[in-house]
Amino acid sequence: NRQLIALFICLISLKYCFEKNLRKFLCCIIVAILFHSTSIIFILAYIITSRKIGNKYIVYGVLVALLIGISGIINKIPYLDLLVYLDAKSSEKLSFYSNNDISNYSYLGTVKRLMILVPCLFLRLKIKNEKFDTFVKLYVMGCLIYFVFNGSMLQLMAGRGALYFSIFEMLVIPI
Repeated sequence: NRQLIALFICLISLKYCFEKNLRKFLCCIIVAILFHSTSIIFILAYIITSRKIGNKYIVYGVLVALLIGISGIINKIPYLDLLVYLDAKSSEKLSFYSNNDISNYSYLGTVKRLMILVPCLFLRLKIKNEKFDTFVKLYVMGCLIYFVFNGSMLQLMAGRGALYFSIFEMLVIPI
């Protein structure tokens, strides 16, 4: 699967985030994009890893994302008007994903992520480890994407982008 190869390359690029080596990080991302275009979203990882983000801001972000997702406001945005600005391939994919209506909000998926996220936020305060902190912040990014687009017509497409961050779930659970 091309996306999994891109994901693997993105995970390798994380080494350069820790080293603060933007050039090597971007080289990895460019290679990942050659396999799957959704990997461009992982550029956010460099920004996230270089910032200190407190639990208070994470909680605010999660609450806003949950409100957006549960309210269904994403489905009211006339994103189909954006099709004119996209290339043919992207336009076709967006149209396909939006026609596969998944308009039911998944509370089970939300609860599952919150059951992992909440303990991680408490552990962040106790475990003073840069890598664990980074993994939690990256997992939060995946949760935010999931919460905002859960139940929307773009849920499938957003899920592909969230995968690059949701993968950190397996790194924060064992700790």
